[in-house]
Amino acid sequence: MIKIQRATPINMILGSARALLLGGALLLSGMATAEVTGAANGRTADLTRMPDLSVEFHFNTGDDYQNIGLRANYRLSPGIILFGDISQGEFDPFSGTPIGGGIFYALDGIFENIDAAAKASFHTGDFDGLDVNILALEFLFSGLDPIASNGLMWYANVGIHRLDLEVSGFDAGGDTELGFGGGVVLPVSNGEAYAGIDIIDDTLFGIGYRYFFQ
Repeated sequence: MIKIQRATPINMILGSARALLLGGALLLSGMATAEVTGAANGRTADLTRMPDLSVEFHFNTGDDYQNIGLRANYRLSPGIILFGDISQGEFDPFSGTPIGGGIFYALDGIFENIDAAAKASFHTGDFDGLDVNILALEFLFSGLDPIASNGLMWYANVGIHRLDLEVSGFDAGGDTELGFGGGVVLPVSNGEAYAGIDIIDDTLFGIGYRYFFQ
């Protein structure tokens, strides 16, 4: 005799919770702690190259993951840039619309042959019931002069990334990883284009275009 178990509200809730927790485990193992809800740094550490206001369009992709969004940059002073992000992210089978922001701070006078800056950022988003929070602390380095006649510049970054997951207000796990990466920045009409790679337990590729408001 086959016994059929009826779906009750409690069973449905428990089933949904198990699915979200399993999804959280998969998210931790696959997405690791990359700042997947933000953009590639895509800039040099010389913050004086930036105008007072700029807006950029960016696209990131990795294993079973992609993120497309906008970042607004505001130069508070010659050595401080504030930024805010909004994007649409997908990590199979989850999707969400994370937001976040942070700060770039110029580290003048530390090195003679390269520029340096510090970065702190925080991003958060709801990925189909999974609350994702990512804190990143990084250092950014770049050359003083272009590496090509067209103005092409290089940059490199290294830092710590912390990912925390919550399900209905309950802790669903977290992880901390050391990350590093780099890329190139090319001046173009009214702004600059960039391409970069970040390795933070997984490999992410990012491209973008930053428009300068003069």
